[in-house]
Parts: sequence; C-alpha cells; structure tokens
Amino acid sequence: MAKILISLVMIFSLCSCAWMRPGFESPTIQVTRFSVMESQGLAPRFAITLNIINHNRQPLEIDGLSYALEIEEIPLLTGVKSDLPRIEGFSEQKVTLSVTADLLNSLDLISQLTRQPRDQFTYTLRAKLNIGWLAPGITVEKQGEISLRTLTR
Repeated sequence: MAKILISLVMIFSLCSCAWMRPGFESPTIQVTRFSVMESQGLAPRFAITLNIINHNRQPLEIDGLSYALEIEEIPLLTGVKSDLPRIEGFSEQKVTLSVTADLLNSLDLISQLTRQPRDQFTYTLRAKLNIGWLAPGITVEKQGEISLRTLTR
C-alpha cells in the first residue's frame, strides 16, 4: 500500500511540473483598442481588443481568460472568455472582449468626473490566461492612459 501511495505522489509531482518548460516566457498582452459600444440598458458597454503575443517556440493553448479593468482605480469591468484561438509559436493574435460595466461603479466614476473633469484616464487591466488544469494561470497586468476622445470614435 505504501509503495502505491509513493508511486502516485511521484507521478502527480512529475505531472504537475510538466508545464514548466525551460525558457518559457509569459505572453505579452497589449490593449490595442478600447471603444464604447451601444448599450442595452443603463450600464455602458465596451469593446476591448487585446493583442496577445506568444514569445515562445511552442504554441500557446489558452483554455480561458479572466480579466478585470479599473479606470481611475474604480473597478469597472470584469469578465471571462473561453473559445480563445490557439496562438502559434512566435506569433500574435487579436482577441476582442465585449463587456458591460458595473452600473454602480460607473455612476461612481461619472460622479468623480463631474467633480474633476478631464480628458485622460488611467486604467489597469489584469488578465489571467488559463493554459491547462495542471499549469498555473499566467497573470499579466497592464497600466496606461486612455483619452475620452478616442473612446467616442
């Protein structure tokens, strides 16, 4: 019984390390487009286009993507996406997310903007790429600025 238990632990340990490829580099996620969509209620809707770059020789199989976006440190958008394309080695792929903003946090942001009007906003995008049940997710954080003028185009 002890031999079976030890064998199972060793097999599990080897499998859980299988995702660790020497020289594996985390993908880069770029926000390439952020635009307002027609809303279907009170909460605003946005289209966010991400460019995911695979810096590795091996293809990147993404099972799912979870993401959160803050504007001016206010959590505004969260969501998940499955059915993502396979990203071949040394290539990139665009992924568009259609998301509805949190209504109460949107009102908080609007309230903040009426007190301090401006054209530029800081954002933080956190994305977690799931690449299999034995591998830990790859978390990427991106910060930048967006302009109100570019959102309305």
